[in-house]
Amino acid sequence: MKVIRASEKHTHGNQTFRVNILYPGANLGKTDTGFFTIGRIDHALFKPPGIVPMHPHRDDEILSYIRSGKMIHKDSTGHQEHLNNSYMMLMNAGSGISHEESAEENMEMLQIFMRPSENELPPKVQFYQFENIYSEK
Repeated sequence: MKVIRASEKHTHGNQTFRVNILYPGANLGKTDTGFFTIGRIDHALFKPPGIVPMHPHRDDEILSYIRSGKMIHKDSTGHQEHLNNSYMMLMNAGSGISHEESAEENMEMLQIFMRPSENELPPKVQFYQFENIYSEK
């Protein structure tokens, strides 16, 4: 097993939005940068009035976990939700979905891009409200 060092992440963004992207299979010597069902992991830092404009996804399942702060999620299925560290989202892109994200507060989040067992499924967005927050800052 080869360890992926922090220096091997891909960093993009500016002072309002910065994302570090980790491709977990990048060091396996194959053209596929994913690792089994995990396609990639994004660690994002986001500040108001930052916005990631409406953009498409297809055949990804994206788990969004906010470590701290708040954001607004809007998507092409009609959802507009305020997410925080106790309100999690799983976006099943399936045959196609578009969404945007905007920061309400300084925010730190992880997005884990997973590969579905089948392509071209109907798109849907799921939300889960936690009763307790177990994460430590």
